[in-house]
Amino acid sequence: MKSALVIGSGGIARRHCENIKRLLPDVSLTNCPSRPSQTAASFQNVDHVVSRLPDIECAQFDFAVVASPASLHLEHAEHLVKNNVPVLVEKPLSMNSEEAARFITLTDPEKVPVGVGYCVRHLASTKAVKELLINGEIGIVRNAISEVGQYLPSWRPEKDYRETVSAQKSLGGGVLMELSHELDFLMWLFGPLSIEHGKLRSSAELNLDVEDSADLVLEGANKTQIYVHMDFLQRRAVRNCRLLGSGGLIDWNLLDNTVRVERYSLQNVETLKFEPESNEMYLQMLREFFALVRGEPNSSVTVAEAAQTVAIIQELKNRFGPFERCA
Repeated sequence: MKSALVIGSGGIARRHCENIKRLLPDVSLTNCPSRPSQTAASFQNVDHVVSRLPDIECAQFDFAVVASPASLHLEHAEHLVKNNVPVLVEKPLSMNSEEAARFITLTDPEKVPVGVGYCVRHLASTKAVKELLINGEIGIVRNAISEVGQYLPSWRPEKDYRETVSAQKSLGGGVLMELSHELDFLMWLFGPLSIEHGKLRSSAELNLDVEDSADLVLEGANKTQIYVHMDFLQRRAVRNCRLLGSGGLIDWNLLDNTVRVERYSLQNVETLKFEPESNEMYLQMLREFFALVRGEPNSSVTVAEAAQTVAIIQELKNRFGPFERCA
């Protein structure tokens, strides 16, 4: 692969530019801002900068990464797919199920590969948990308790948090969209999810026009009861998941990249430790996407899978929205 395009001006676009050059040092890399009104970002290692996507001869690119706001994902991805450019679309796939369904009708994975950027799936500890469940190490999983939280103003301290994509409804903000990694990996582990209950709230502390916390009760394909808490409020970042099985339990810390496994029959506890290097999952995501582009075996997240996540988010908002304003 000799030529690549990254669309976007924010932190995730910068990361993709740096990682593409790290994995493919000789690639000719072009960056395009998300919107014509934006000034092109001065990312390191970018060889060319263009101001408008329609002005680009897309056929020159071997692949592209769409890292624009969620509200623009499919506009940019459709333009590239129509020009036969393989695309990695950052999560979430789209703003709603209707957009996702329309995009699916326009894509043919046999002709133009498309992957979706749910990087947490590529974390070493995520893959270890999946393998443990496949092997039945803790028996039948009866309950899963997943929590993710981080104080939004600390995410991007160089910007006013109210001006970030995460804080703006029109750009795809809110915890359900921004932290939808949890919904993605829970579906990967437990199959299609059904919704039993939900509570969406927005605090006076952040005063956003999107939900800044969500509490969900879901059920997996094998009747696994799943509890999910998401928020933008916790001052100390947390991301963990506990799986309670008939034969043991798993305590999984996604920030430390560790998995603690207790097997009742063996009366032992094993802790699997992986490098807590947050960028590695992004690198692995790109490696899997490159394999997809080359037609090789890969574990890229598919458009159909990402569309299921969008569908769950939309159903949650339809059933339990608008959010409740709280102190």
